[in-house]
Amino acid sequence: MLTKIVLSSQGPAMIAYEEFGRGPVIVFFTGAWVRPRIFKTLILSLSKQYRVIVPHIPPFGESTLTSSHITFDEYGMLFSTFIRSLHISSCCIVGHSFGGMVALYTAFHCKNVKKILLVNPMMEEFCPPKDTKEYLHIFYRV
Repeated sequence: MLTKIVLSSQGPAMIAYEEFGRGPVIVFFTGAWVRPRIFKTLILSLSKQYRVIVPHIPPFGESTLTSSHITFDEYGMLFSTFIRSLHISSCCIVGHSFGGMVALYTAFHCKNVKKILLVNPMMEEFCPPKDTKEYLHIFYRV
């Protein structure tokens, strides 16, 4: 079922997301132009033990932004707000392709992210924060 939530951390944005199952939370970011149905078998399998939340990354899917340009850092702030707005105190995030970059920057901004899994991430534009120690902590967070 598609749900929509309006956020205003990076200017007004409407984030559409799908939610499956119950249990510990996994937030699953798909690649650009990739609909969650591509991962239907995986999502349904995970939803037997986990609450799986699959946001549509704007401007892809059903989500929208008022700005025509957004940086990965701004995506990270936006989805950190998204996670907190759903009252998620602890989660694992999975990012595929373009969604891997969004997941990585979300982990920088959201201390509620305990683990991160990147699947074939788009890394050529990755610019870690100036404080490399801050960058490394997300890979060692338990």
